[in-house]
Amino acid sequence: MGKKNIIFYGAGHMAQSVLDNFDKSLGVPACFCDSNPYKWHTKIMELDVLPWDEAIKRYPDFLVYVTPLFPLKFQIIDELKNSGKATVNQIIAQEVNSLSGTEKIKNRDELLTALEPFKLHNLFSDENISGQRLCLFGFSAISRFIVDSIGTKIYCISDNSENLWETEYKGVRIISPSELSDIPDVSVFITDFYSIPRIYEQMKKIGVPIIKSFSRIFSIEPNGVALTLIKNNWIWIGSDIQSLFELFFIANKLGSEDVFIDDEESRNVVFTICNHFAGRVIEAPMINIYMPNQYFIEEILAALAPDECFVDAGAFDGDTIQNFIYRTKGKFEAIHAFEMDRDNFVLLENNINAFSNEIKSKIKLHNCGLWEQKQISRYSSNRFGSMLTSDGDIEVYTERLDDVLAGQRVTFIKMDIEGAEMSALKGSAGIITRQKPKLAIACYHRTRGGDYTGSSDLFDIPAYIKSLVPEYKILIRHHTIDKNCFETVCYAIPPQ
Repeated sequence: MGKKNIIFYGAGHMAQSVLDNFDKSLGVPACFCDSNPYKWHTKIMELDVLPWDEAIKRYPDFLVYVTPLFPLKFQIIDELKNSGKATVNQIIAQEVNSLSGTEKIKNRDELLTALEPFKLHNLFSDENISGQRLCLFGFSAISRFIVDSIGTKIYCISDNSENLWETEYKGVRIISPSELSDIPDVSVFITDFYSIPRIYEQMKKIGVPIIKSFSRIFSIEPNGVALTLIKNNWIWIGSDIQSLFELFFIANKLGSEDVFIDDEESRNVVFTICNHFAGRVIEAPMINIYMPNQYFIEEILAALAPDECFVDAGAFDGDTIQNFIYRTKGKFEAIHAFEMDRDNFVLLENNINAFSNEIKSKIKLHNCGLWEQKQISRYSSNRFGSMLTSDGDIEVYTERLDDVLAGQRVTFIKMDIEGAEMSALKGSAGIITRQKPKLAIACYHRTRGGDYTGSSDLFDIPAYIKSLVPEYKILIRHHTIDKNCFETVCYAIPPQ
């Protein structure tokens, strides 16, 4: 039985990209079909564009592939089914991923090249913003990232949320949109990626131009669909806005890891995770970077001594403590366990009480969070991942490790505290610089204090640790086999 003829429904901007990346095992590309009569009897890459009736008459043994993306894709599929033009079995329901559709990237250099347009030094070069007052429209993770990186080039931030007006972020004023038209030579770069088409129209109405560098990487279609340019292909942004955030974070951080990590395996882990989150390898299997024995990799085990003083930040129910006791055969000096979640703390107490008196006497439990300063904070409770955040529903004390363990020995610190690691490390800087303990710090969380920060921890945590103790050997290892890239850990091994 021969292959079916494929009729591509939709001769719009996605047509050529879909044809380039079409899985030929599904059938033989036959023609395009479109409801717009102005496109009939033209060609796309040697394939005719035909009206529907002519297409199915010419190719009666057909399957139909709908080329537009969500949400228009599903509207067309429903129309085809409801009108009787095609049966369910004749419609290929394969979707085009929002940030895929281009050739998979094989190495770090290719990824860096693909993300070159998203680098801040290109977008906001002196040439691109010369003579303009640059405004970021939309107070978001990206606007904060841009201000953190190149704050002196930003004139102001604007946002539609009234509660933000007349506030500031790191010295940059946040103003109402109505004020923009009164600023001479102002140009806008849209940083609210959820609302690009709406803000684009809003700026047109008030006569405020969009900076040209924005238009080089984003396009607004007449139907209100926003596209972004990846490897010379215009790709639909869709609802996966966090992947778009990742393009910016990764484009501007990938490559910096050469300064602070110390082995090729770590570089491979960083590249693989970045490649995955940049959307280049959707469904990328993580088996190739998986390593067992989380927190207790070979280099940590080789450095364990019989008088370890272990700090477990994010102790949960004591699972890592049990592993530590097993690894040391119960020969250690002290354990300090920090768990801020009240429910988890009860579980922790119960599990520690099950140990012998000899072991229990060496374990100190702390029902508080770790942070860079002592304060009353709030957290959102979740048994497997309670998170410090300003809009949390439960109050908790947070402490600096430097204060809690002032004057005490610390030889090994493990942290997995749901995005609070950077702040907790700053509150532990004294202990780290003076005592140089072994470190196992989670670097996979994508928020800090409730704010989305993408892959920043993967770079910022090892860089900060290396800045405290340049002699540390920094290793990055990944400890799960899943596409979410959870359980990536930064290890710091002190010099022997």
